[in-house]
This record gives sequence, C-alpha cells and structure tokens, in this order.
Amino acid sequence: MLRKMIDTNLLVYALMEGYPATAVCDEFLRRVSEKKLLITTPLTPFEIFYVLWRIYGLNRKRAF
Repeated sequence: MLRKMIDTNLLVYALMEGYPATAVCDEFLRRVSEKKLLITTPLTPFEIFYVLWRIYGLNRKRAF
C-alpha cells in the first residue's frame, strides 16, 4: 500500500469548526485515505493539541 505523510496543519484545519479551509482539508484527507495509508510522526497529536489550545484558543478539554 502506498503511504502519504500528513502535516499537522492539514489535520488542524480539518478539525476546526467554521474555518474556511476545513471542508477542503477534510475532503482531501478522505480522498487520499481511500488510496493511501496516511502516516504522521509520534509528535503530531501533541502538535495538534498545542496549536488548537495555544494558537487558536480552544478550551484545553475541547482541544484534547
């Protein structure tokens, strides 16, 4: 199976509600995941949490 490395920003944008790029990023992830195995680094969940919490100001519990 082909593999595709996914950047944290793409995942963050797909997770956010009401962000202009959310629909496009979500659709891209769905399309690519049908054909390829999506991979990240072990640090990606921590990066996503940090960006949602500290950069975008989401409540810590909601960001987690």
